[in-house]
Amino acid sequence: MDQLTNQQFFALIDRVDSGIATAEEIEFLNAYYQAFDCRNEIINSLSNDERELLKNEVFAGIEKAIEENKHPARVVKLPVSMRIAAAACILLALGVVLYKFKSGDKNTRIAQAPVQDVMPGGNKAILTLSNGSTITLNNARNGVLSNQAGTIVTKTSSGQLVYRAVDEDHTETTAYNTITTPKGGQYTAVLSDGTKFMLDAASSIRYPVRFGARERKVEITGQVYFEVKHNAAHPFKVAVGNINVEDIGTRFNINAYSDEGAVKTTLLQGSVGVQLGKQNAVIKPGEVAAIRNEGGEQIVVSRADTDAVVAWKNGMFNFKDANIQAVMRQIARWYDVAVVFEGKVPGNVYSGELYRNMTAAKMLDGLTAAKVHFRIDGKKIIITP
Repeated sequence: MDQLTNQQFFALIDRVDSGIATAEEIEFLNAYYQAFDCRNEIINSLSNDERELLKNEVFAGIEKAIEENKHPARVVKLPVSMRIAAAACILLALGVVLYKFKSGDKNTRIAQAPVQDVMPGGNKAILTLSNGSTITLNNARNGVLSNQAGTIVTKTSSGQLVYRAVDEDHTETTAYNTITTPKGGQYTAVLSDGTKFMLDAASSIRYPVRFGARERKVEITGQVYFEVKHNAAHPFKVAVGNINVEDIGTRFNINAYSDEGAVKTTLLQGSVGVQLGKQNAVIKPGEVAAIRNEGGEQIVVSRADTDAVVAWKNGMFNFKDANIQAVMRQIARWYDVAVVFEGKVPGNVYSGELYRNMTAAKMLDGLTAAKVHFRIDGKKIIITP
């Protein structure tokens, strides 16, 4: 019994709880409890009442089974604190949420309710062709999807969209395509000039199927990461409303969500110019140029935490001194959920990294140590004090 599947593990708990487990099974389960790494963090987050209730209610059946087992000498007795931690860990593994409620006699109890869950986002996007027809990229077959303006559009086996000019004599440059990601979506594509970009959730990019001779220009909303194929004679420009970003280098990220406080252009490599009206700023690697979304009339350049900025494209959430609203905005976009705050909004700030491939419940469990209390109701996450 070196390793158990989740189903086998839960079945073993049931056997112990029912009093039919063998001594070997009980010994194995006891040893398994001792291996939980989350015990200290969970114990510290529980009140004395919660600890006592977990001990009494969750392990009542297990205690009974141990006492009635025919071979008690083989049973490894656990310290109370270890049993409490194991109970909490098991509840988390089973997808059970702990929450408090006030009864008429003013006693605080712990109720167990099954947690609904939401799957993480993935490669999902809609491609709108120059003729107005659309292709759902996550459902589209691999191979050639379209031939426009002398340019073939192909979906590769890795799920990327690649544009490749095949008719060098073709002069039409007015054919535009748009890729739009929904909440819970992301997508990567390579333009006809070799520039690669990645769209985050709830984002879009409009671009020529093939670029003209004078300039390369695209329009975006949301968040996009670029790796530009540099060509000094043909600058690459990104339009974000009335803001223009011109590539003088290679790798940069633009966060232009309307519900964020500012449009931020962060440079990782090379050089980028940011223009707002008559203002111009050239930023260096490791810098961010920010322009407030509402009434922004000035470009503010400062140092950036580039790891945090591009964590999303590497499959991570990276929070650094972020308030709960900023955290939940990212979560809402990636899991395609609505976020509701009940009661007083927590005033804590949060720092750390979490994987974006976890379900919403597991990801939020990672925030519970920072006193984030939540429940999931369908496509809604409710944050409580």
